[in-house]
Amino acid sequence: MKCIGIDIGSYSIKVVEINSAAKGYQLVQFYTHQLTIKPNTDTHFETIEFLRSITSKYDPETTKYIVGLRQDRVAIRTKTFPFADRNKISKTLPLDLEEEIPFNIEHAIFDFKINKIMPPSSEILAFIAKKDAIEKMLQTMKESGIQIDILSTEGSAFANLVEKWNWPVIPVQTKEGSLIDETTQIRSKNLNVILNIGNSQTILTIFDEGKLVAVRNIIWGGRI
Repeated sequence: MKCIGIDIGSYSIKVVEINSAAKGYQLVQFYTHQLTIKPNTDTHFETIEFLRSITSKYDPETTKYIVGLRQDRVAIRTKTFPFADRNKISKTLPLDLEEEIPFNIEHAIFDFKINKIMPPSSEILAFIAKKDAIEKMLQTMKESGIQIDILSTEGSAFANLVEKWNWPVIPVQTKEGSLIDETTQIRSKNLNVILNIGNSQTILTIFDEGKLVAVRNIIWGGRI
């Protein structure tokens, strides 16, 4: 089974082909196309034409497509719940975030990853995107002849390079970590910050002991 990853940016489109191998994964092909950057230019049909030229090389029956949703179309929040059941979290999350996101929850799609379980509580990272942004991406892929298997966000997709995503076990913390000061009760952290600088935006990802705990989109990139 081949996996095709697609990233549509403001400057270029990047497509990568990856195959699974006995000892991991193998990068097979990489394609890139620089988009027209003239003012007031609609690159929609240019995008479709390029993607069609790529997908024509692959058999849809043996190919999976993973597409990235731009990070500036996604809101991310960290939440703690007094339970760890995924069904309960899924049902409670939209209402819990209603006052924290910049759009109506009825027009949004929610997803989350559990980062830590502290019985009976859990700490999650929530991802929220507007339905129209998702519908627009699905329509673009449909016009390009692509049936999406996975639609991901840029920040969480980038985290796959750092997190041990193929480890199914969610860490269970039975007690607090080391304390900087017993009075302030501040737990020490081993944080790593990674900046992924694009053409018009920069994605900042924060990892706590190898786990993605925060994503921020900065409206600034390498374009001067």
